Amino acid sequence: MRKRLLVLLAGIMLTFIVSAGAEYKNYQIKEGNWWDCFPLDAHNTVVAARLMQEDYEPDPWYVCWYKDGKLYRELTGTIPDPEQNQTGRLLIPYPASWDGEHLSMYYCVQKEILKTYTQGTWIPTPDPDSFDTYIADWTENGLENEHILPEAWFDVYDHVFRRIVVYTEEKGRTALYNGRKTILPDSIPANLKQNVLRILPVDNDSYLVKVMDNEHFCSQVVCVDQGKERYRVTLQEEEINPERILLPEKQGGFFCMDGFRGGSYEPEYLMHYTGDGLYDRTLVLVGDNVVIHACESTIDPESGLCTLYGIAVANSRKVYTAFAMKIDENLNVSQLDVRKIDPDYRNYSPEILIASDGTPYVFIENLSKIPRWPVLIPFSELKKSNKTYGIRLLQ
Repeated sequence: MRKRLLVLLAGIMLTFIVSAGAEYKNYQIKEGNWWDCFPLDAHNTVVAARLMQEDYEPDPWYVCWYKDGKLYRELTGTIPDPEQNQTGRLLIPYPASWDGEHLSMYYCVQKEILKTYTQGTWIPTPDPDSFDTYIADWTENGLENEHILPEAWFDVYDHVFRRIVVYTEEKGRTALYNGRKTILPDSIPANLKQNVLRILPVDNDSYLVKVMDNEHFCSQVVCVDQGKERYRVTLQEEEINPERILLPEKQGGFFCMDGFRGGSYEPEYLMHYTGDGLYDRTLVLVGDNVVIHACESTIDPESGLCTLYGIAVANSRKVYTAFAMKIDENLNVSQLDVRKIDPDYRNYSPEILIASDGTPYVFIENLSKIPRWPVLIPFSELKKSNKTYGIRLLQ
């Protein structure tokens, strides 16, 4: 009897362990142990994965294109040992442009030996002319129809989550998004990597650009509309640290967090600026005994209204959720949708990523001791929660 009971308990435990992975089995990422995720639309995603090894062998990388969670195409390569300093090495390709059918990638190729500086270890010193940057179509035969970008490799600014590539050409700094090019005004800093903190598309030809003013130690949000600067807002000093700005309206208004939250149950304060760049109010995002954070936002193309996406977690009580909060024209909550994240993953900081068509995805990494594949899953595929945990937005 006792033996039969132990077998039954073992079966129950095995079922419990398997269920955690089975719940998301169609969206598992099975390559690498370091990931960058790029949702393209409701059906297509790209994941750049790198396998970080403990030995001194070159680390493999994988770039996987998934359709509805199933592997569609794959690129592979390795990260060469930097001490070899070889020319012709291909760095990891990343998505550049997606029109709903055709996907282009950008990548760098080392063409010259790097300069070195020795201070106990070998340190490569990239030179602007040491790499060529290419954009190519990702076809069934791999990367084809490549063309070179006329600029240095580290001048390419890639906004990872939104797939915005900004580079310099003869006409000026160019933003490439959804296959469309927009020439940015000269008021956007030339040194993109150091000065541009975030780029958020309002539509295909308009952007919010958060830049760092190193001279005055402050950050600014610049609204670029059809290639021209429409307004510029200087943020307060406490707003510098968070790189997050959220888009609450189609006219180019935005939320900016007023400080950094360190994982406590404190509310989150969202300062609202209108489509003219004027501050008008501060809203308070709160929950009942949960760590709450607004992560991303989308705009409904027809109504122009905003949906805020965020997370609410309490690791000690195994509360792991993602939420969607629809906001009306008066910035009041009109609908709240809370989704459960499998507690077996114990992920207290899941990421929310937005595809260019507005589809929200949730990246769930396994933080438990039991091995499980991470997943990149549409928000709509998560199970609905029957609890809201007091999530609300106060004015």
